[in-house]
Amino acid sequence: MATPIRIKRSAVPGKRPTTDQLQLGELALNFYDGKVFFKQQQSNTGIGTRLVEIGAGSVSTPGKTLFVTSEGNDLNSGLNEVNAKATIKSAVAAAVPGDTVKVFPGTYLEENPVYIPDNVSIEGLELRRCLVQPKNPELDLFYISQGVHLTDLSFVGQPSQDGAAVMSYRPLAGVSTDRFFDAARLIRQNIDFIAQETVGYLNSNDYPGFSMNSVTTESCADDIKDVYLAVCHDITRGGNFKCIEAGKKYFDINGNLDHIVGLGATTIDAFNYSVGIARSCINNHLWTGGYQSEYGQVRDLSIQADGATGSNQDFGSCANVHSAITVCVGIVTGIIQNGIDGNSATTGFTTTYPGNGGTGFDTTDLVTSAGYDNLSGVVTFTVANSNYKVGDRVEFRDLVFSCHSGTGIGTTTQLFPSGAYGYEFPIERIDSNGIISIRVGVSTLEHTYESGGFIVDRSLDITNAVYTESTGIVTVTSPGVKVKVGDTVELRNLEFNCGSSFTFNTLSGNGSDYVISGTDRTTTHSNANDPGITVWAGDTITFDNSALGGAHPMYIRVEDDGASVSNPAATGEGTNTVTWTPSTPGTYYYQCSVSGHQSMIGTITVLPYSGSSAGVTTTFFPDGTNGYTFKVTGVSGNDVTMNVGISTIAHTYVSGGKIFPPYGAGTGIITKGPYVRNCTNFIPGSIGAKIDGFNAEEGDILTTIGVQGSFNVDSYTQYNQSGIGMSVTNGAYAQLVSLFTICDDIAVYTGGGGQCDLTNSNSSFGTKGLVSQGLGDQTSKIVDRYTGDINSPTEALQDTIVVSGIGNNRPYQGQALFFDRKYYEIDTIVITNSGSGYSEPPAVVIDSPTGPGVAVDATAVATIENGEVSLIDIISSGTQYIIEDNPQITVEPPSGGGVTATAEVTLRPIYYTVQSATAPAAGISTVTLNNALNNAVGVGTTVFFARQSFQIVSSHSFQYIGAGNTIDSAYPSKGGVTIQENEVVKLDGGQVVYTSTDQDGNFRIGDGVVIDQAAGSVTGDIYVKSLFSQVTPFILALGGD
Repeated sequence: MATPIRIKRSAVPGKRPTTDQLQLGELALNFYDGKVFFKQQQSNTGIGTRLVEIGAGSVSTPGKTLFVTSEGNDLNSGLNEVNAKATIKSAVAAAVPGDTVKVFPGTYLEENPVYIPDNVSIEGLELRRCLVQPKNPELDLFYISQGVHLTDLSFVGQPSQDGAAVMSYRPLAGVSTDRFFDAARLIRQNIDFIAQETVGYLNSNDYPGFSMNSVTTESCADDIKDVYLAVCHDITRGGNFKCIEAGKKYFDINGNLDHIVGLGATTIDAFNYSVGIARSCINNHLWTGGYQSEYGQVRDLSIQADGATGSNQDFGSCANVHSAITVCVGIVTGIIQNGIDGNSATTGFTTTYPGNGGTGFDTTDLVTSAGYDNLSGVVTFTVANSNYKVGDRVEFRDLVFSCHSGTGIGTTTQLFPSGAYGYEFPIERIDSNGIISIRVGVSTLEHTYESGGFIVDRSLDITNAVYTESTGIVTVTSPGVKVKVGDTVELRNLEFNCGSSFTFNTLSGNGSDYVISGTDRTTTHSNANDPGITVWAGDTITFDNSALGGAHPMYIRVEDDGASVSNPAATGEGTNTVTWTPSTPGTYYYQCSVSGHQSMIGTITVLPYSGSSAGVTTTFFPDGTNGYTFKVTGVSGNDVTMNVGISTIAHTYVSGGKIFPPYGAGTGIITKGPYVRNCTNFIPGSIGAKIDGFNAEEGDILTTIGVQGSFNVDSYTQYNQSGIGMSVTNGAYAQLVSLFTICDDIAVYTGGGGQCDLTNSNSSFGTKGLVSQGLGDQTSKIVDRYTGDINSPTEALQDTIVVSGIGNNRPYQGQALFFDRKYYEIDTIVITNSGSGYSEPPAVVIDSPTGPGVAVDATAVATIENGEVSLIDIISSGTQYIIEDNPQITVEPPSGGGVTATAEVTLRPIYYTVQSATAPAAGISTVTLNNALNNAVGVGTTVFFARQSFQIVSSHSFQYIGAGNTIDSAYPSKGGVTIQENEVVKLDGGQVVYTSTDQDGNFRIGDGVVIDQAAGSVTGDIYVKSLFSQVTPFILALGGD
């Protein structure tokens, strides 16, 4: 008998042989994955020895290419065209940083949102034929972040809802309230101050018997800063993980105290002392320790006052935030004191602590077994929980692996994942045995699972659910849930029964009995008098009473001659058709409501649901038909309401289910902005790109980048009728080249300190063109804001100020500021009644300002046409108006009788902008302003610094802005009317500096200069204001008259 030949084989999902395990010419088979491997050696070509997967097309390392085709299958590897994926979502779930996803022509319906890992590219092969469609119109299509590249794709589908975007930063969601972020921001701005005050205290006579040399002092200060950065992360994201990590860093791999040997008690004293400094900083309370002079305390007096103290400078304010900081620092000191072995504080994971305003959980799903293939980067593992599905993003931590170096050094033990690719990963596969596969990144070393590990379980149990199939509305009850209207939540594994329908025909009624025919769960009734009817909870009962002619109206009641049933109520009571779907077991009654006919009554016995009962099916919801993610439409206590889609079948809740409140870790610091090139957006109502700097909030990282997230565009066309082309907010920055918008409600929006450069672009039709609104002030979620104090008196009309108390913050060119309170100037004049009977332009008078200093009256002139006031031009915007003054405008009445015109003014805040500033020394800087002061500012006056919402726009083309958001009616030939003032809109201090050309060829340099090609004239605000302030032959010649 011939000797059988067997090749090396494995049944472990994701398992791959090493090159040491294979001889040249030998094959290895993973018959679970259906993959074959061999060893390749081409040392003469420089390839050397490597493992090759047959049919894979490339070695599975970072930088690989994944393919998506319309004929693909998401169970495929995606590593070549033959084994292509069917969706982009599945492909990016298999991608790690450095990979590229190639999308072949086709239409791809994506279960959005699709999370794209850092530094992953998605490239369509042909712009017009690579069509990507979101399945969930109320959710963003792509979540993007560091280094992501999208090119040659078209986005299509039904109209977006709720401000959904084609692409947006990965969200920072399910986190603490704004006050915790304010605290983290103030801690980061004062990180050196806290550290140096603490080590100064340790080196002072107030901490006797101890001193440090300069090296130890610097090391101690660095430790304090590291711990407080961890605190900033944990008090905002909700949790203790970073603080646990910080505490563990004081121990070596063997669990012995390291770095501070013999100084544990002093280190604990230092951290306990530092909490008081931090508390002063987060409450803007001046710390008076005075143990160093190199760093000053930075404050932000723009933050809201605490509700309990009524102040934003009281040491006792924000008790909940202080409590959270104390707990977090206590985790570190507890680890230092108690060690890491057997200390419960160093294991597990919790996301709750006193005072956290975010959503907190303390459940972990423990890993029971695991394996890692270092060549493919795939981890396979099992957990006890079954609430996961392919595509879920899970937070994966603390698996203990041993790793052999392969160099003879030996075996080391380490926690896995390392964090090189983060801690959140999408589930790539779940097999029939519950083995989960995720791709965490490749390694040069083999890893052997030893023990431990967990998934952070952020779900909450559902205890009840009420579903109305006709409306699609479901209300779930989940004790402890913390969500708000507009949040996005996931539902998983609610068990419902879907009962049968039973119809009963009422043939006659004689005043004493209903005569009924029909079949229920147990009995067939034929012309029975008031029969007892038996059904299951979830069944639907229908009484057809049409033969009675309305003589004996029927009601479903909770007791004899009692109230009608409710929750749910019966429908059609008293009519020819009465229908009821009971949800609660019990005894109920059908009864005639006519006086004296109370004997026309029968029982309805509702028994509990039984899964074995014929005609009743059990289903787990959601099944994915309408996705798993839903928007919250109502919240009342522990009850959460949302629309999950209608059904033709009644559903009765049985048990179980999970709700996943919103959670997202954000993008972190963006050092290489996402890049979009040669794409087109056809989704009506969508936002082409939503760049919200809050999602790039720093957490535990100090950044010197100067912007809160960035984004880049080269050729992005937006034909998203009624949508927004680009939205840049909360300190983010976008560089936009060749951005084309058509029929957008707003072409480009900057707000909350968002800024952009826009070059060689076009805005056609739609409602508004370029809109810039406000500052990155207390109403925003920007980190770039703080306050200082005037350090020396400054008179009106001066343009230089000296500011103290700004720490290391150097005011920068273009930064906006104001003093103590905001003053205003006239922004626009709106005619509310044009009047009649005017033969000459009337005089216009605007109330005088009441603010201090150089308070200049605003002035304006009117233009008349056909006896009416057609325009009122602002000649001087005035200064120093106070918003409470509510200045009024008066138009002179017509001299020969008629109707007096009326008008209203709107105000805009006056901000000063920085031209230059000296580097701070002891927190003091000399700042030169672009505009002179309108009023004197005394020593101690608060200076509020903020980032201005700003657009720098060059060579922009406007066509028919204001004509409308629907192309069929926006064309001039279809009645569309251009509204020139909608081309550039500046609100609440937002700024747009631009050059543009409109559909008539008119060229504008900002608001000041207009070159009218048809008229051959040069006009604008600059010339109007100059004409009235200094009339010269030269200026008159420029006017063209």
